[in-house]
Amino acid sequence: MTDTVRGGIKKSALAKDYLQTIENKFKESEKAEIAQYMSLLTSYKFEGGGSIRDHILKMTDAAEKLNSMEVNIGEKQLVFMILQALPLKFSQLKVSYNTQDKTWTVDELIAQCVQEENRQKQEKGKESEIVNFVQVAKGKKESNVGKFSKPQSYDKSVMPAKSFNSSKSNKFKVRTKSVEKIRCHHCKTKGHYRKDCEIFKEWLRSKGRTDVYVCEETNLVDIPTNSWWFDTGASVHITNTLHGFKEQKKTNSFNVFVGEGTKVSVESIGTVKLRLDTGFTMQLNDVLYVPKMRRNLVSASKLVKQKYVFVGDDECVKFFKRGSLHGKAFQHDHLWKIQCNVEFEDLHVLNTATKRMHASDQSLILWHKRLGHI
Repeated sequence: MTDTVRGGIKKSALAKDYLQTIENKFKESEKAEIAQYMSLLTSYKFEGGGSIRDHILKMTDAAEKLNSMEVNIGEKQLVFMILQALPLKFSQLKVSYNTQDKTWTVDELIAQCVQEENRQKQEKGKESEIVNFVQVAKGKKESNVGKFSKPQSYDKSVMPAKSFNSSKSNKFKVRTKSVEKIRCHHCKTKGHYRKDCEIFKEWLRSKGRTDVYVCEETNLVDIPTNSWWFDTGASVHITNTLHGFKEQKKTNSFNVFVGEGTKVSVESIGTVKLRLDTGFTMQLNDVLYVPKMRRNLVSASKLVKQKYVFVGDDECVKFFKRGSLHGKAFQHDHLWKIQCNVEFEDLHVLNTATKRMHASDQSLILWHKRLGHI
């Protein structure tokens, strides 16, 4: 104790009285202390430094000190104060709590916040792996082998169902999309899509719906390996079999992202010729061989690049090229199955040009013309 402090304290005969005098000299205002802790609870905001657990424990400590000063802060009130102090990225957690009948304790709130914090860290780590659009080098001619054409551009509000990336090839340019640029079309909040929006899910529950289906596929039926399906959501042609597949090059650096985000590898890239029921041949270039895929997919955007036009109704989808009907696809399991067979190189044909009709004994149009009905 300094001489100045010692001289400012009145001397007492008893040590007890002397200590009490010292305490009175250094006693802070209880009201000021209460105001300090109340300000912490009402205006404190979590800025992201440190863990969310430390942030909640700091506010809990302030509430306990207020309770010791006979300023009662109930646990329910404290939970709302903590939620109010959370940053915007925890908005889904706030909405989830406000829509539930159950009231969380502080311990339950800590567990939920830590879980949400870990989930956000994992998503941020995978941000660089999100691939939404793929651009490939534009080929000079449509029939060139090994040349890739630039896919048709998509509406930004629609996520393509399939895409692929490359970390080693110079022919493929991958464009990634930052999580901060993602915007929910339901709650208008950045950082998530509508399918992951808690507000949207609660709205669906209120309407009597509990699930959101982006696409539908029947998994209990056998899918023939030689069947081909017309897909408007695919950005590339995909096959799961080597039947009729003419390989151009092998690759181990490409991946395909299916609708639910699962990543499967591409083994090679090649060409497949489909002999349509009308007698025409549809040549598919830049086809990705993915053995783990369940269906062979024909990309609508790729066909558009090949000057195909398709028109659909309740019965079927028709494919036209230069005004001629080339083929049809009929609905099966809510998808469009193309009426075709895979063409092999050893098949005998009268004309190998892809722009002309092949001489096929199975062609009804050919027999129609042979009988003189032109």
